[in-house]
Amino acid sequence: EKNSSKELANALNEKALAFFVKNEIDSAVRYINQILEIHVKSNDSVGLARSHANLGSMYREHSKYQEAIISYSMSMTFLNGIKGKDAFRADLLNNIGLVYEDIRMSELALDYLNQALTLYTKEGLDEKIGNIWLNIGAVEFDLGNTDKALDYIKKANQILTKTNNQWSLASGYHELATVFWKTGRSDSAFYYVEKGLAISEEMGNQKRVLHNLSLKANLLLESNITQAIAIGEDLLKSGLTISDKALMVEVNQMLYKAYKEQGRAAHSLQKLEQFQLYSDSLTEEENQ
Repeated sequence: EKNSSKELANALNEKALAFFVKNEIDSAVRYINQILEIHVKSNDSVGLARSHANLGSMYREHSKYQEAIISYSMSMTFLNGIKGKDAFRADLLNNIGLVYEDIRMSELALDYLNQALTLYTKEGLDEKIGNIWLNIGAVEFDLGNTDKALDYIKKANQILTKTNNQWSLASGYHELATVFWKTGRSDSAFYYVEKGLAISEEMGNQKRVLHNLSLKANLLLESNITQAIAIGEDLLKSGLTISDKALMVEVNQMLYKAYKEQGRAAHSLQKLEQFQLYSDSLTEEENQ
């Protein structure tokens, strides 16, 4: 019976992940809740911890930040007293830190990320250490510590290159491009956004492709406004963009600036309204 329950949980988890990849979060969550019921019946604490962690990631993807933190915290609770799970605990601390960064509580985010770094270092997990330095670098930049941010992101990219973690390296290049863009170093920003875009396309990481294209469009505002608009309008036609409110804010803000620069008042006003709509919705979710 125990084996059959485990097999059923694994099958349901595969379905949940399939829906998650397709960005059908509600369906994914329904399957995870079924898995939780199985683990409760079999008194499987580790299984409960993993399922709550997966649920937290799905809630975060859906911008349900309060639910994400509750799920990650539940996962930590189920790990209490279980030895040999420090890497798992570090993952949870990292994820909680990322949620706090999502809702602009950067100091609290940094505290959780540093706790995760301590555990990853203790466990000797180089690939995880690379990821955590990347996350810490992004938070430091949001806190206005540009030099620290660049040092940490570059350190992360060196580790991620060494461990051949292409998925995370794409994020690292995007972070570097963002820092260079926002500090007025366009040439460096273009260089890294193209590197990130190439890796993301090669790996089929469509969401990261869209974020890189959005950043590229912002970079093109000064040199090729027509191309910037074309990229932005194409992005708005993507279902993945529409489901990502932060990306919708970024793209509509870019298009507002572009159309305003061209003197196209009606188009500019439309994008400003969309920017404010998604920005207000995002702020409301962050404050929940």
